[in-house]
Amino acid sequence: MKKTKKRKTKGVRSAIYSRVSLSEKEKLNNHKQQDRCIDYGFENGLTENGADIFEDTASGMTNADEREGLSALLINARTGRFKHVIVYKYDRLARNVRELLTILETLKSLGITVHSATEPIPADTVSGKFLLTMLMATTEYEMLIKRERNHNK
Repeated sequence: MKKTKKRKTKGVRSAIYSRVSLSEKEKLNNHKQQDRCIDYGFENGLTENGADIFEDTASGMTNADEREGLSALLINARTGRFKHVIVYKYDRLARNVRELLTILETLKSLGITVHSATEPIPADTVSGKFLLTMLMATTEYEMLIKRERNHNK
């Protein structure tokens, strides 16, 4: 876990989570994701007291419970350390619908709001949850098709 510098100001504290697939390292590395999340947090007043940064480099096939950065984020979330989690895209949190909804529900039950720096979908509304479910179903479908194509080669 990396930590940004803490400033002694009143305001909220957030967490930033990034994940890069082994096959995506060149296109969208963790630093690019984190920079955009930091900018988003600053623009929206979510990182006034700094942000904890959690990251993973893992295959898209890796389950959420096997990712050290995500596990550390969830452990810290239970301590009340932050009230917001910022991700570059929601699919950075999970690669399938069930995992994403489980993570979102876990964080919501802890009073934590999840924000995407690039997708204007509120995860804490009924409409947002519906859109995220459809988006993740599409992402999961694309991943399974790619896996099937590679298997049939």
